[in-house]
Amino acid sequence: MAQQQIKITCTGAGLASLDDLIIIQGNFKSLSKSSAQKLRASILQEGFADPIRVWVSGGKMKKHNIIDGTQRITVLREMRDEGYDIPPLPIDYIEAKTRKEAVRKIIALSSQFGDIDIHGLDELLADGSIKIEDVSSFARLMKGGEIKVIEPNFEPATQEEQGRLDQILKKRLITCPECGHEFKFEN
Repeated sequence: MAQQQIKITCTGAGLASLDDLIIIQGNFKSLSKSSAQKLRASILQEGFADPIRVWVSGGKMKKHNIIDGTQRITVLREMRDEGYDIPPLPIDYIEAKTRKEAVRKIIALSSQFGDIDIHGLDELLADGSIKIEDVSSFARLMKGGEIKVIEPNFEPATQEEQGRLDQILKKRLITCPECGHEFKFEN
């Protein structure tokens, strides 16, 4: 039986095998089981869509130290252990003269300087070509929060709940747990 191969959907300045990529961030960031499952789903749905950023060290014995992409590499290694075929991965090179400089870049690239504006997200999705539930990695962007999809699969107990169910059946509603804004998407 043929292995399922991870699809590569980006290009980089070079390629590296999964085993040539060295994790140097240690326990700087954690990856919960839930987040790992979401990342895995994103890779399966979207393909491997962003090059790993590496700092090359080691003189003649070049080492590809991961500056950005550790969580993806962790998930891909688990997937390989489950039988997925992982082709050489696109990488981009980050310049650093020392490990100290490379670590500073890890921290800088892990920072989130902008926050998602709920109304801006609504505008971005307004043409209806994509629905929020189609983007499996969106929860990662919500800065710790998650979008709750109100599913029309409950039995209403009251007239009010029945009215709400009728509204949901006409249009799918997605509610932001932080601000309560409802995003309306056509079925």
